[in-house]
Amino acid sequence: PDALAAFDSVMNQGGLCQYNMMVCRKDRYDAYCRWLFQILEELEPSVDLADYNDYQKRIYGFLAERLLNVWVRARDLRVKTLPVLQTEMTAAEKRRLQLRRLRNRAEFGLKKLTGGNAT
Repeated sequence: PDALAAFDSVMNQGGLCQYNMMVCRKDRYDAYCRWLFQILEELEPSVDLADYNDYQKRIYGFLAERLLNVWVRARDLRVKTLPVLQTEMTAAEKRRLQLRRLRNRAEFGLKKLTGGNAT
């Protein structure tokens, strides 16, 4: 509840920091983990992964990516973003990923403009 305004803000923005990565002091990281895992553990019993494909089964990782942004925003922490080098991806895979991200951003923007009625 104390992070609801930050949650709403992050969910309504057009992008977020991904990959579940951060560099910070140990006490801050421990506080984040306590907060995050309390949420995920409460959610877990209500999620049925039976009909999910392997990609969709990564739901907790996807949620954690978003929740990291919520946690940072709720605490008004200073952030420095850096590029992530993905050495395991081929050039074609990187292009597909960029195109998917552009499409997702366009769809998100269209949904915001139309009040969520765009597909």
